[in-house]
Amino acid sequence: MFTTNSVRLLRNRVAALGVLSLSLSLGACGGGGGYGGSSGGGGTSCGYYGCMSSSSSSASSVSSSSSSSSSSSSSSSSATTASVSVNLTPYQIYPAPNSSASATASLVFDSSNSGVSGTVTVTGISNATAVTLNDAFAGNNGAAIVTLTAGANSWSIPDNTVLTADQWNDLWAGKLYLMVTSAAFPQGEIRGQVMPSGVTVIFSDITPALEFPAITPSGSTISGRAAVTVSTAANMAAVNVNLSANNATGAQLLMGDYGVNGTAVATLVVDNANSSHWMNEGIAITGSDVTNFTGNLWYVNVTTAANVNGEARAQIQAPPTLAQLQSNIFTPKCSGCHSGVGTTLPGVQNLTDGNTYTSVVGVTSIEQGSFKRIWPGDPENSYLVHKVEGGPSITGVQMPAAGGLLTQTQLGWILAWVTAGAQNN
Repeated sequence: MFTTNSVRLLRNRVAALGVLSLSLSLGACGGGGGYGGSSGGGGTSCGYYGCMSSSSSSASSVSSSSSSSSSSSSSSSSATTASVSVNLTPYQIYPAPNSSASATASLVFDSSNSGVSGTVTVTGISNATAVTLNDAFAGNNGAAIVTLTAGANSWSIPDNTVLTADQWNDLWAGKLYLMVTSAAFPQGEIRGQVMPSGVTVIFSDITPALEFPAITPSGSTISGRAAVTVSTAANMAAVNVNLSANNATGAQLLMGDYGVNGTAVATLVVDNANSSHWMNEGIAITGSDVTNFTGNLWYVNVTTAANVNGEARAQIQAPPTLAQLQSNIFTPKCSGCHSGVGTTLPGVQNLTDGNTYTSVVGVTSIEQGSFKRIWPGDPENSYLVHKVEGGPSITGVQMPAAGGLLTQTQLGWILAWVTAGAQNN
């Protein structure tokens, strides 16, 4: 059974040498699915959006712990390179562009001269105008530091490109990202945070439905997305919160489980240039903080004048797999009515095992045709999310119609899965 306690017991582990063991974090969700986990003993460590591996450019090897690699080590007699793969998608941008584009990148960082090389292959964008390597934490925007060169099928980092000392340090803090712009989306169509070993980034949807005590969406004026970066290499965390409105009076990072009012970890401050953006990019963390983070015990709370104790909340958690959602939510609570039988609702929306993905992801809602049932990476435009949260925007009644509504924890699982791209895993 996929429970909060079982996840916590399995996830509360930190790899040797102070590097997050992402394979354990994902394994606690039942094997990691499409988001990886450790790829074996070859010095590879994977985050939720990509993997990195370490190799030595000389005959000497790079030492590593049993569960993660030491990717930045170098010596006077050998130069070490770190390979980082990055997946670029719309959902790392807020609000997420209405795009089905994607890209994959393979980057190599050379510690002997702070050099960077690599390529980005873009899919689904015929009119890309630029691909850049930028400097900012997830959830924030930064200046381009490298402009890639267009090729026949991919974009390449120019030869002999090197990073400054500050940019090299930002890499290991999780503060570099790739961005693809297009004529349709000149501010960015797809984005991917670069995550070397020791860096984890989690995106979580901010919603009144997760507030404690719960606030119905109809009673709230605010929602949004939190992006949390944790770097055990730098012993720090960065939190960026982007909101749908600019009426927030405060935002905090706290430690506590679903349905609990926790203790403060850090206070966020409003961005002077954008009053709907709150952030704190210099949070010092300890080993116990990392344990709480990997145990899904961090959350972001947003207050307003109308709700001074909290109007919207995001639990910072690794995304579950679709298989876990199926066995714990869709099969026991939904599939009895959403059975795949018939040509009208509820049966035509098939939420039985093995059919949920093709029935909801990218499929236009029957009740409200301007929405997809699930739009990967975009809970705000996913009608199924609105139906289980409730609120005045839905047609008909809040789901599930029988057997009790979803708990805050169950809502959080669905939000985390959708926000992370609604993988078929």
